[in-house]
Amino acid sequence: MTDIDGLIQSINTAILDYCANPSSPQLSYNLEEQLTVLVRESALIDNSGRLKPHVSHVEQLLYQTYELLSASSTPITIRSKLLLYLYNLSQYNVKIRRYLSGDLQIAGIVYQNLKIALQQHLGPQNLIDNLRLLQVLTYEKSLVLADWTTELLQFLLNEITRANDQEWLPYCVAILCNLVCRSKAVCSKIMKDSKIHKALCKKLLEFLQNSSRTIVICSLTMVGNIFMHF
Repeated sequence: MTDIDGLIQSINTAILDYCANPSSPQLSYNLEEQLTVLVRESALIDNSGRLKPHVSHVEQLLYQTYELLSASSTPITIRSKLLLYLYNLSQYNVKIRRYLSGDLQIAGIVYQNLKIALQQHLGPQNLIDNLRLLQVLTYEKSLVLADWTTELLQFLLNEITRANDQEWLPYCVAILCNLVCRSKAVCSKIMKDSKIHKALCKKLLEFLQNSSRTIVICSLTMVGNIFMHF
């Protein structure tokens, strides 16, 4: 089995090399190859679960990932692998998830990558990769809400209330549920717009008969939270 700590240290070096010369095809390829291994290894709970966010090489990796996702010049292929490994770590490691949501405030950057996926028509899977990472990040109480939250809320409401359900609907419903549970301001924005509020309530009632357990549970939770605040 690959030593994940050694792998992370190797990736940190590969990122530094790539950032020093991003136009080099070989350095880009080397980074992609190592990230592919990290995606595979981080999918194993024994590997991801024992990592600590404040250990130097892990903290360096997470910070450099933030920087790469923030840079407009980072290739889509590298972005995709970064999102995948972050999801694996966030799914299996609560400490890292809280660090990403709170200390690093990476959720806003992930939302920016979601916008890129939409603008460049990168396809359903890339969209889902962004949304499922946002789902686990927005679950944490350490989540720091900012200007990006308003844009994300509008996107979620549009997706949830559209006539035809898309395959990424469960992720949208779960993220909205997380935001509603975390913020009274989110509930207020929904309640103040009568058109959106009416459309959402109609959809939530429909969702109670949905085949997706996630959609049903999140819909019930949202109904309770929205009306509890008002």
